[in-house]
Amino acid sequence: SSKGFQLVAGEQYMAYYPIVNEVTAAPIIPVDYTGQTQDGNGSYAHLASHDYMVSDAVTPTATNVADFAMHHVGAILRLRITMRKADSYSSVVLSATSDKAFTTKANLNLFGTELIEPTEQASTITLNLTNATTTDADKVLTVWAMVLPTDLSSETVTVTVKSATGADDAVFSF
Repeated sequence: SSKGFQLVAGEQYMAYYPIVNEVTAAPIIPVDYTGQTQDGNGSYAHLASHDYMVSDAVTPTATNVADFAMHHVGAILRLRITMRKADSYSSVVLSATSDKAFTTKANLNLFGTELIEPTEQASTITLNLTNATTTDADKVLTVWAMVLPTDLSSETVTVTVKSATGADDAVFSF
């Protein structure tokens, strides 16, 4: 809370980004990593709208005097996949063996005991692609996605690259 849109000395504040469309009385910020669409091979411009940041709690020492150190909540996932042949691609799907391997939606609870409270989890995540192509000279498809940090060390993860031209999908496991 604030008094007259000022940060008051002795009160506690947190900052977050991106701003939500409505002011909320509760310090709960919804986070949604679904619907990511990459435009072009190697482009990462789409990450900005999914790059949630939050600060530690700050107590101003005087009116409007506070330093908010922002921290990224998510992790950037970059995959460089050498395709067998040149093609255009419509999506990349990551599938894990566990039903709850990936958190796709969560709440940031700014003053809770746990900052990240999962609200939706799934065994797959999908990155949609537009204008993503490889050529005979460069068959490397580079995709970027924003995800919540997760431990996949006990999972088998399958990456399926879907063709936009009707060619066979490429499937990789690790």
